[in-house]
Order: sequence, then structure tokens, then C-alpha cells
Amino acid sequence: MNESSNTNVSPVQPNRTRRWWIALFVLMLALTAGFLYLRRDDGLQHAVESRGGQYYAFDSNPFLTRFVVQFLSRRSTRLHWIFFFDGGVDDQWLIEHAVEINDRSNLLLTLRDPAVSDAGLAAVTRPDAFMYDLQGSSVTDASLKNLPTSLQYLNVARTNVTDAGAQQLVSVPSGLTIDGRQFTKDCASTFAARSFFYSLTILDATDETIEHLSPITVKYELAIHGSGVTGESLPAFKKMAKPQRLVLIEVNLTDKELDELRAHFRGSLVEVTSWSDFENKTRQSARNSVKR
Repeated sequence: MNESSNTNVSPVQPNRTRRWWIALFVLMLALTAGFLYLRRDDGLQHAVESRGGQYYAFDSNPFLTRFVVQFLSRRSTRLHWIFFFDGGVDDQWLIEHAVEINDRSNLLLTLRDPAVSDAGLAAVTRPDAFMYDLQGSSVTDASLKNLPTSLQYLNVARTNVTDAGAQQLVSVPSGLTIDGRQFTKDCASTFAARSFFYSLTILDATDETIEHLSPITVKYELAIHGSGVTGESLPAFKKMAKPQRLVLIEVNLTDKELDELRAHFRGSLVEVTSWSDFENKTRQSARNSVKR
């Protein structure tokens, strides 16, 4: 009886071991396929660089986090930055490459070209986009209705977006850039209803802009650009809540007036800079924050 029992049991272990090896092999195949899918080259980087733009892909998440997310959801945790800082992009290019662009997770888009309008932006429908920098483009209020709810940073300065459109952007979470034309008294009233902004930049500002800004709280960085900001704005500056960092770009303030501001904003970092240095720092920070 014992002999019979032994002869029945002995083949089980090899079969079980074989099944484990097969399961492991299938798992490795699945992981490899998923990795290759996420790393595939569809030509978008070349298409961007051939038009004078830059393409960055980077991921600051720990390896284990990336592995788990990619395996379970076949979704990359990498950020993908398509960077046209000096033009070179237009509606036709965006529409032509919309499939590849929309295939990128966690998308950042810098599309600084007047040839980009509502039609081109409408082709970009990635729901988890992280940043749109549309400064100097031709987008209008119409584009604001279809912005991804995931956007953390948005720049619509020097576009065809109106003050009414800018009011729709009060809920952009982390960073907003608009211009003095858009930042009217009505826009400021809408913004003042928000408890605070993390980062706010206003280009082409004037003394009136600073007056409108006085009831608005910016926690981290307030950047103000424009020669229309003069000593007349000092009383309005002094009504503001203090940000951690105040950046003044080509404002029309004397050294004495700047010293007065520094004394008022004691405890905050007050930086006075030129437009070219401000823009170059923006470009450099983008380059430094990513790796190819």
C-alpha cells in the first residue's frame, strides 16, 4: 500500500515546479512587453526637434513606484515636456501629431507661437496634462472651456484671452501667469475670493494692476513685470500680504523706492531683474529639472 502511495505522489512535485517556472516566464514576458510599450519610439521627439523645439522626459518617482504603476495600469509616471519656447509650432503641426501627443502621460506643453490657436489646442486632449504655457499664442476664451482639470500651471499672458476668460482661471492650483490687460478690477475681485494663490505672475503690469493686486494673497512667488509700475504704486504694495518671494521685472522704480519696498517686505526675498534674465532663468530651470 505504501509503495502504491509513493508511486502516485512522486510526479506531483516536478509538475508543480514546472508550472511555477511557466508562470514566472509569462510574468517576465508581460513585464518586458509593458516596458517596451512604455518606451516605444513613435517619432514624436524627432518631430519636435526638427521644428526647433525640445522634448524632455523625466521621472522623479522611486523605482518601485514606477514599476508598480506601470505593471498594474500600463501607465507611465514619467513627465513629458514638449517645449517650443521660441515658436516653430502651429495648429497644423499639433493636429498632425495629436495622436502621439495625447499618448503621453503627465503632459507639459510650452507652445509660445502666435500660429497656435483654439483649433490646434483643441486637438490636444490629454486628460492628465500638468502644464500649458501658451504665452504669446492666439488662443481665446473658447479654449478655456476645455482645459484639463488636472492642470497645475497655466500661462495665457499676451494671448487673446480676455479679462472675463482670466476670471475662469481662479481655480488653477499651483501657478498662473496672465497680463495686466486681463487683470482688470473685475478679475481681481474674482481672484480675491480665493484664499490664496501659490504662485502668480502678471506681465505688462501698471500702477493700476498693483492697486488691484492689494487684496490678493500669494503664498510663494509673486512676479510682476512692466515699466508701468512706478513709485505711485508703493502704497498699494504695502497693503499686500507678503509672499515668500517677490520678483520685480523691469519695473520703473528708483533705488530709494526699491529700498522702501525691501524694508516693507522684510523676511521675503525681493529680486529685481530684467526680462531677458527672467526668461533665461525659466528656460534654464526647465533644462535643469529634467534628464533625457
